[in-house]
Amino acid sequence: MRKNKSIICKALTYLFILTFGVIMNNSKVDAAMDNNSVTSITESSASISGQFDTQYPGTYVTISLYGAFADGSTQKNIGQKFHSSYGQNWRVDVDGLKKNTTYTIYVTEYEDGTKARTPIIRKFATPEITNGPSIKLNWSNVGLTGDYSFELVRSNYTGSDTLYTGKGTSFTDTNPLYKNGYNYYFVIAKTSKGTSLMYSMAGYAGTDAVSNLREEEQETKLN
Repeated sequence: MRKNKSIICKALTYLFILTFGVIMNNSKVDAAMDNNSVTSITESSASISGQFDTQYPGTYVTISLYGAFADGSTQKNIGQKFHSSYGQNWRVDVDGLKKNTTYTIYVTEYEDGTKARTPIIRKFATPEITNGPSIKLNWSNVGLTGDYSFELVRSNYTGSDTLYTGKGTSFTDTNPLYKNGYNYYFVIAKTSKGTSLMYSMAGYAGTDAVSNLREEEQETKLN
């Protein structure tokens, strides 16, 4: 069931991006790492992106992530991304995160093997969803600078509706669209540097929510 939830959530995320056009618009990597550079954050994964600062052949960035991970580690070296003749954008996806946890990203750019700029440091935090007849959603403003606002959208394959707009970081859906099933939510961050899909969340509604999740946990342990 968790795999199905993840697959459906990803599919709805792509559909949401195509429908609303909330793909981030970065300038330089230093500006990009201030706002709108960490997108599609879930309780366990995130997408990190930016731009190279130079056009020099052989330019690359190294990306490291620090925080508490699901496997008990506190650091992940996501790897290197080399400059491409097809463009200056880079992107990496990371999983194995823990809910309601803050992470720090270090991005260092190298030009022909020599450090080209001061490392970029960026923070973000994962959300937390409380399941039940009412679904409570908690996200974060960690990592955002300057003026910003959020828009919380509930979406499915047939349409969407806005549940909240403002600077708050929590909302309780007391009337979920699906009374006994998964409901999908997206938090759009609007900043001076653009608009992006910051959080993707799935919450399970219904009176069987607690027992259902316990069964999932038991299945995970058995597997």
